[in-house]
Amino acid sequence: ALVGGAHEHADDDARTGKGLASVENGNSGTSNATNGHSVETTYEEFAGSVEKEKEEVDDDTHTQSTDTGDLNEEDKQIEEDFKKHVDKKRLKAYSSPEQCYFFCGLIACFCTGLAWPICGVLFALMLSAMSILDYDVARTWTEWLAAAFGLLAVADIVAQYFQTYLFEVIGERMTRRIRTDYFRSLVRQDMGWFDDPANALGVLTSRLAVDIKLIRLTVGQGTGSTVSSLTALLAGFIIALIAAWQFALAFLATMPLLAMTEAINWALMKGGDSASKKKLGEISGAFGEYVNGIREVQSFSLEEVVTSDIAELLQEKILVIAKKAAVFRGISAGSVQFIQLGVYALAFYIGARLIDDGLLDFESFNLVLWSMAFGASGMGMAANWVAAAAKGKAAAVRVFELFDRTPPIDSKPWNDDGSPRDMAVPSDVNGKKGEIEFRNVKFAYPTRKTARVFDGLSLKIPSGQTAALIGSSGSGKSTVMALLERFYDPVAAVVDRGDKGEDERIEIVIDGKLSDSNGVVMVDGVDIRKMDVKYLRNAIALVGQEPVLFDASVRENIAFGKDGASEEEIISAAKTANAHEFISNFDGGYDYNVGSRGKKVSGGQKQRIAIARAVLKEHRILLLDEATSALDNESEKLVQASLDNLIAENKAHDRTTIIIAHRLSTVRNADCIYVFENAGDGAVVVESGNHKELIALNGKYKALLDATMQSTED
Repeated sequence: ALVGGAHEHADDDARTGKGLASVENGNSGTSNATNGHSVETTYEEFAGSVEKEKEEVDDDTHTQSTDTGDLNEEDKQIEEDFKKHVDKKRLKAYSSPEQCYFFCGLIACFCTGLAWPICGVLFALMLSAMSILDYDVARTWTEWLAAAFGLLAVADIVAQYFQTYLFEVIGERMTRRIRTDYFRSLVRQDMGWFDDPANALGVLTSRLAVDIKLIRLTVGQGTGSTVSSLTALLAGFIIALIAAWQFALAFLATMPLLAMTEAINWALMKGGDSASKKKLGEISGAFGEYVNGIREVQSFSLEEVVTSDIAELLQEKILVIAKKAAVFRGISAGSVQFIQLGVYALAFYIGARLIDDGLLDFESFNLVLWSMAFGASGMGMAANWVAAAAKGKAAAVRVFELFDRTPPIDSKPWNDDGSPRDMAVPSDVNGKKGEIEFRNVKFAYPTRKTARVFDGLSLKIPSGQTAALIGSSGSGKSTVMALLERFYDPVAAVVDRGDKGEDERIEIVIDGKLSDSNGVVMVDGVDIRKMDVKYLRNAIALVGQEPVLFDASVRENIAFGKDGASEEEIISAAKTANAHEFISNFDGGYDYNVGSRGKKVSGGQKQRIAIARAVLKEHRILLLDEATSALDNESEKLVQASLDNLIAENKAHDRTTIIIAHRLSTVRNADCIYVFENAGDGAVVVESGNHKELIALNGKYKALLDATMQSTED
């Protein structure tokens, strides 16, 4: 809802082509309430379903390490970006509350690391015991060694449990804190940032669900496995040196090969291929488009067409990579067997020569061979964690880039310590009711910088009046509201020279200076760019064509309009919106859950709940953006009656109301009607006045009214 609805009307205002003219990291553990609801709660609505779809991300961390494209240059670039963009102290702070868990986990890692070389020693002793000719002695030794294996298994189980548990706790808590801060940074960004295709919903949810979980590898299980593997290798080498230093040094040269084979084995066991998954991500856009448009797909019987399209995309993008991956896995598996057998053959050859020379006995040979071999096995399993940690660093760079981004239009919802920030109320607007003025405003949407929406728009709406904006689609009516809410700032369009590959996005540069060259939007005589954005938006209530209801109760959705609203205020707002009666008929009344995006209520009911939310908000300016255009006649009458009540209440309190409507019957009673027209060089106001005055002019308004009446008669 936050992303998809950010530019709902942008395309509508820019559709006619040439004719239309980031977070302060506070206390990550703080629950930042906004209108009575915490950021963490909103985050759960945003990403809860994504987490279920990504629950195999841990497997992905291993398969990614097998990607043949992970060259040294890429690793160096990742490391460089990590050092440049990510403050290690800042990253470490996310897990600092669990410092005690971390040290206890390291002790458990040390114990699990020792288990490998100890197992090698026991195995070597077992082989030696089985070669004893005295049956009773051999039996005694094997029984004791079998018991030792059992004790080692119990100790390893306990150590593995604490290692996994402690680092999982650290990782999950750190992930939760980072996700909360990421979502805080996300909702702070400006609409132009959301309009950028690089910040599409799928990308953002992937960042939230996958990238942040990868970051934990930089301080979680990856660290533990590295400590465990180094302990195993060091302990195995020490045991080997004590047993037979000559053979130990000779065998040491083969250890990297054994570690490499174990790493390959571990990766192959995990299966999959990151390159294929990357390509799947590329075609997910087409998949999502078909799913979102499933009504049209089924309505036009396009099931076979879209299925064939997806199958063709899979064939083109996945099959070639899958074949290459299969060849790679086959060669890798064969190489592993060749290297392992070759290493052991070499070890046996060197050991045999040393035994022949009288420098080594059978028992010492086994101790060196198996203590170092088992130590290398433990090291190999950790190699993938090290590779995955590199992916975690790359993910940290992407996440922290958003943390450090200061949006050009910054609402600054929180203080530096993470607590909700109080609004800064301008001293020179106290007592004023919402006078609005657009002065020579030029504008083009960031994603379509050559399409002029406005090229010098000027209009003035006195405070306390009800003004209506009418005009054909794409004339910029909804853009007026977007600029008034300061979702965007005035930015002039650029000339389209037809250059191939020209980037149509506007690069916004923050220089701290205010320029009037692109016009000014003013409220109560104050440039809104000089106002606290939070204060400005708190003074405006909006009811859109498709209002968003969140997956919460009716009471909670209405209460979003005012922080700490009482039950009486909520019910009063619902009565004003003609919503109290149908809400009372719900199972549970005001506690009835409306579902995601309000899918459990009808369009008319959704609109009236949204109107109640607007009534509850202590606003000075009310924006009604085609609030009845998507409704049937019966629902329209009910919603229109609610809007009439809201407008009347606004007049009683001397507040300003702006109405956008295609149906001119809804704007007849407005104090002033502004007729927008776009002749190809940006929208302008061609007529203004009340209904009778505009009829008398016999111009654009009269033509629109006649066309509407003719359409109704037909």
